[in-house]
Amino acid sequence: GGYARRRRRLTEEDKILSELCTLNGIHSASAACTSLSDLFASYLEEGGARQAESSSSSSVSMIQTAREELSGSSRSYKSLLVDQAKQIIAGWCGTVDVRGPPKISLFPLPRLHKFILAEQYDLDNASFITAESYDRIEAGLLLVLRQCPLIREIMSGKADGDVALTVAQDLSAQIVDIILGTVLKERKRFTDLGALLLSKQVRYLQDLMCAVVSGEANPEGGASEDDIAGSDDLISTVPILDKFERLREATTILQLERPSDWSAMAYTVGGEGRDKLKPDEIKAVMLLRVDFSEDAVAAVCGGLK
Repeated sequence: GGYARRRRRLTEEDKILSELCTLNGIHSASAACTSLSDLFASYLEEGGARQAESSSSSSVSMIQTAREELSGSSRSYKSLLVDQAKQIIAGWCGTVDVRGPPKISLFPLPRLHKFILAEQYDLDNASFITAESYDRIEAGLLLVLRQCPLIREIMSGKADGDVALTVAQDLSAQIVDIILGTVLKERKRFTDLGALLLSKQVRYLQDLMCAVVSGEANPEGGASEDDIAGSDDLISTVPILDKFERLREATTILQLERPSDWSAMAYTVGGEGRDKLKPDEIKAVMLLRVDFSEDAVAAVCGGLK
């Protein structure tokens, strides 16, 4: 009855808090090592080396060795944090392989996959008005993530900022792979209105992942890149934007008036910084538009490197 349900909730919450405590501890260890390493580096740069040399020639070597060991330990802890976060995410959010059949699961990521599989983007005006409803997108796409116990506890402040960012980065990467991989594998057909729908869905998901980092509620209106880029008191959400770059680029391509317009865009394919679509992916995305001819797409993509 009610007691059993409350007991299960308590057990679930205890497990999440224990796992988040582990991640917080790993992050604190990494931060402590980094701080000490930086302190030793500052000491050496600001004249401590000369003072050490005047008393003992081995002092500088000892300090340098300690600094390097601390720096290495910090990197090891950061790597451990990423690995542990992936395991915890898999336990609470599930996993998806878009190359295989969809999973029957209550976990958020398989349910997101199922939603995108069923979604239609070959829309006319009437079907677009229904499909673009925020309530529909919230109920079918966002709520499964927002109600995930792991995400809920992180957004309530149970995780350190860098831990929240690590989790949100991995989730963002998986969301991008699921949506982009499904759209391409299933060869979803897009009108310009369908492209606009996907763009809205991607923006809502990006805003939600940024809210995981900031711990703030996710308003329907979303936030601009300048608003969520971070400040002195907040963890920057720019890494989340970077993870969504390939998917945002795909929605931009799908919203072009004609394939040749891509040549005038400011994107640099394969450039440094944020992830970019590869030339073959750009071509595959363009061919999803119902009104883009293969010849027009080939003429634009033939010069991409």
